[in-house]
Amino acid sequence: MCNIKVIVLWYIPRLKSVFTLSVASKMLLLESLAIYNCDEMEHIVLDNGDGSSTGVNIVFPKLKELVISSCEKLEYIFGNINASDLHNYLHLPALRSLYLSGLPSLIGMGTKNYHTILSHLAKITINRCPKVDNKSIGDFVYSMSKSQDSTTIKDLSGYDLEPHLALQQLTAKNSKFQCIFYLDEINGQQRNLGLKEIELDNLAQMTYLFVGPRNCFSLQNLLKIKIVRCEKLEMIFSTCVLKCLPQLFHLIIDECDNLKYIIEDDDVENKETSNYHMSPIRTCFPKLKALVVRKCNKLNYVFPSSICTELPELLFLVIQEACKLQKIFGGSEENDQKVGIPNLRIVVFVELPSVFQEIQSQTIKHRFVHNCQKLSLTSTSTSTDVLSTLESTCDEHKLGIN
Repeated sequence: MCNIKVIVLWYIPRLKSVFTLSVASKMLLLESLAIYNCDEMEHIVLDNGDGSSTGVNIVFPKLKELVISSCEKLEYIFGNINASDLHNYLHLPALRSLYLSGLPSLIGMGTKNYHTILSHLAKITINRCPKVDNKSIGDFVYSMSKSQDSTTIKDLSGYDLEPHLALQQLTAKNSKFQCIFYLDEINGQQRNLGLKEIELDNLAQMTYLFVGPRNCFSLQNLLKIKIVRCEKLEMIFSTCVLKCLPQLFHLIIDECDNLKYIIEDDDVENKETSNYHMSPIRTCFPKLKALVVRKCNKLNYVFPSSICTELPELLFLVIQEACKLQKIFGGSEENDQKVGIPNLRIVVFVELPSVFQEIQSQTIKHRFVHNCQKLSLTSTSTSTDVLSTLESTCDEHKLGIN
């Protein structure tokens, strides 16, 4: 059994757990574990000892991929029959991909005082896990106790305790997370997140993506972000995130009815600092090619002019059903004039009764405008033509707006 590299379990109705902790530690070659439709399963790994062992336990040393789907009674990945007050840390040193879906009873990665170290996790998908009780996705993936004694700190020395640095692709759907990462420390240390792609869908409790002190998160590697049906989301990039996203080329926001700001405008606070007279960063998104905003009815402007006034690489701009939207670059009266976007090819403005800031560009090939009473812009293409061109442009530049 110790030589097995791949395990796939389907429809095993009476199975309550797969491994004991001692066996999991001896699965030296296992690289992929997938479990589907095991309705009676409560834990994947069960510690049936007395719970007296502390420190770091390496489990599945070569496991790269863990998939768990449609297991109705699964409560924890790691469980303990005799939970104690002693801390146990479970290290999965090779795990790169974690997929959890259709787990209506899932509460967390481990039972009380079991904490996971996933130092190389690069991809995570969490879907339809309504009982997970962590405030942030980061706390769920890595629930390190804040009350570590000196012995525990010594045991953890040499381990990468900031797995979000390795995380590149995050998908979260139909769950109750309030944010992606939450940081309450005020120590001036900046977290350079490794995230490249973020997709969030139907997260009814999420109000902010990142929470923490000013400029504590950097998203220098972020390429794509798609946010759909996050009805309580008020802001995407708050002051805890550095305002320059140099690699972002794809931004889609759809059905976020409470969204007020895409980027938090901290211009008022800047006026109180000695740096206020310095030139603001005018190009937050130097590589942004696709910008889609749909059904965000509390949004007054797309970007604050105090922070961003240029989108030099933008190819297509789609804004639909945003009844309060007035400007693309807003927050300042001096930006009421026309806005230049030098490489814009496609513009779609639909149901924008309050927008009055004009867009001008010599490169626009297709323009579809409908029910935008305050704009002088008119359509040059039908909706069918625009859709066809959008699809071909997306294919050409490896973008997507669906």
